[in-house]
Amino acid sequence: MAMAGSLAACLVVGSSGWAAQSADAKFFAERAKARSDQAQLRAEAQADHIKRAENAAKVFGKIIEYAKQDRVAGQDAMLAHFLTAIGRLDTATADRLRGDLVALPPEPASSPAPQVKKWEHFMEERRRELFKRLQRLLDAAVDAGLTDVAYEFLHEALTFDPDNPSLRASISQVQVDGEWYGPKSLPMAKAGLHWDRTLGWEMTKDAARYEAGEFYDLQTKSWTNLSKANVAHASLAKPWVIQSEHLEVRGNAELTDLVKVTNDLEQFYAQIFAAYASFFTQNKADYRLILGMVDHPRLVVNVFRDEEDYKKSLPVDAGWSAGMFISSTGQSYFYAGSTHVVYHEFTHQVLHMFTGKDSSPAWLCEGIAEYSESPTFEDGEMALGRISASEDLKEYLIERDMKRAMSLDQLMAITSGEKWSDAVEPEHQYNAACALVHYCMEAEARRYRSDFIAFLKDSYLGLTAGHKLWDYLGVTKDQFEHGFNGWVLSALDDKTMEKKTAPKKTR
Repeated sequence: MAMAGSLAACLVVGSSGWAAQSADAKFFAERAKARSDQAQLRAEAQADHIKRAENAAKVFGKIIEYAKQDRVAGQDAMLAHFLTAIGRLDTATADRLRGDLVALPPEPASSPAPQVKKWEHFMEERRRELFKRLQRLLDAAVDAGLTDVAYEFLHEALTFDPDNPSLRASISQVQVDGEWYGPKSLPMAKAGLHWDRTLGWEMTKDAARYEAGEFYDLQTKSWTNLSKANVAHASLAKPWVIQSEHLEVRGNAELTDLVKVTNDLEQFYAQIFAAYASFFTQNKADYRLILGMVDHPRLVVNVFRDEEDYKKSLPVDAGWSAGMFISSTGQSYFYAGSTHVVYHEFTHQVLHMFTGKDSSPAWLCEGIAEYSESPTFEDGEMALGRISASEDLKEYLIERDMKRAMSLDQLMAITSGEKWSDAVEPEHQYNAACALVHYCMEAEARRYRSDFIAFLKDSYLGLTAGHKLWDYLGVTKDQFEHGFNGWVLSALDDKTMEKKTAPKKTR
């Protein structure tokens, strides 16, 4: 009987081992297939740039011929958008077409309704002609989980045709007085307000009063001037409260500072979704998700006038921080001027909001915030992941050059938030985490990005089942370290990279 019991126990242990091996085999097979499909689509999307530019040039030519025969108000703006979009695909093609727009006769200030209707019908045909190829690539990118590529295609479509009603409707936006609003900001627009990028919400019918120096305080519902309004909201007891599509920004900083934070974070929010959209969905992402137009309570961001008020208002000890996201309140806290810290902590806030928890190791949680905290602007658009913009990455390269950088093993051993916070010189671990995530997100033409985001998501949810980062990326640990070290050496050799010592930041 004892022998039979031992045999049964062996069978149980053996079956669980086989099950684990089977689960591992399935995991690696699924990741390998997804990786192959994504690599193929990335290559196809890159190779298709010139073809899309040529197709757009043909459509542009048809619009030019129409405009030569029938000039309608709004044609110049439409053609200018086309040139911008074509230029992003192929500058030579755009330069060749620019003269055709300049040569058109002057556009009328307005046009009769029948003429406008005829023009709009013509443009509907051109839109179908223009977007057929782009739609196929967009759908393939969404299906493959390449949400950063899908975002680029959506952005391309909106650059060609920013007022495309079908596309705007697909992301739940409605136009009021020439501006597009999402579902949460739409009620304010319908109530007669418009968003001013300096002062926030203004009453549209009273434009002359604003121009004369008056200011309407929506909280007190009274006319005053901006200086007096800032004084009235300078106390912690009566802060400004600004609501935008995704945010509620509160604080006693000056209004222009709060509005700037609102503008920056709304744009940053869209980039977070563009980069990490697959993190936020259980199933296939849709256009609304990729562009950040999803329904959730507004994210609360507190911005204080100075460090003293920041420390007074935090529900926990501020320590050496200049900003903080506190999961128990679901809010982030900063003081005016700490731009990188705002982006860093807001990244924590957004990722936490969509998971409700964070089981990820500290090095990963902090690394993704480090990667995200230094956006740049290109042609007026925000972009993440530009190596030359990251001061912490530059610091890491200096440390590597001087043989004093934290190793990957040392970094990955810091799994708890408590251990992370206990560091005497925390900049070394921030710099190393920043470099590691930059590599995973940007190296080798973003080869690892989708797999890395899958690892990030599973880590937050506690679903990695013991698989390591390199398992998700389809390489061994040695291969991962070799690739990372090669990428670092390449960055050190890059003469365009400024590697002078950056000023230390307060975190």
